Amino acid sequence: MPIFSFLPSARRSALAVLAGVVLVVLVLAGCAQLAGPRSVVFSEGELQQMLERKFPLDRRMLEVMEVKVSQPQLRLLPERNRLTLDLQADGTDRLFANALHGRLALESGLRLDPRDASIRLTQVRVTAFTLDKDGVSPRVPLQRLGALVAETLLEDTAIHQLKPEQMERLTRAGYQPGSIEITPAGIVISVVPR
Repeated sequence: MPIFSFLPSARRSALAVLAGVVLVVLVLAGCAQLAGPRSVVFSEGELQQMLERKFPLDRRMLEVMEVKVSQPQLRLLPERNRLTLDLQADGTDRLFANALHGRLALESGLRLDPRDASIRLTQVRVTAFTLDKDGVSPRVPLQRLGALVAETLLEDTAIHQLKPEQMERLTRAGYQPGSIEITPAGIVISVVPR
């Protein structure tokens, strides 16, 4: 027995058409929601935790200096789509065993590497670099060279990698990570159709 059988025939037809239209609108709205862009947000606190897991970084510079970069402190610069990092920098001269200590401040953008789904530093620029050996600051050319080397060492450093199961779910649903934007709320990774 039809659901609207107690109503006159004309009303039953109008209600059936209305119910069909509502069903189509709901289905289309659901499809539009699935097809539209989505995003994944990492807050500033989550980013700080990601960085703390990736540091300290130990690197060798020009085969003569061992450098350890640690204690990252993050600040977002959403108005420029960039972030700043303040880091402790410690080095040991391999030739004379001199120890250097200092601070490194840098500014960087972020990019998503599609090959391994990692979030990486990009366009790294050192904004301040101070070193001292036994309380004495080295000459300015050495500081400039150190800043240049620090930019090279930190460029393209991975700070986080999306989990394989996250990537698999996205792929199965027909999506892939898109661009990264730095906002006041954190970083936003857009998720777009493949």
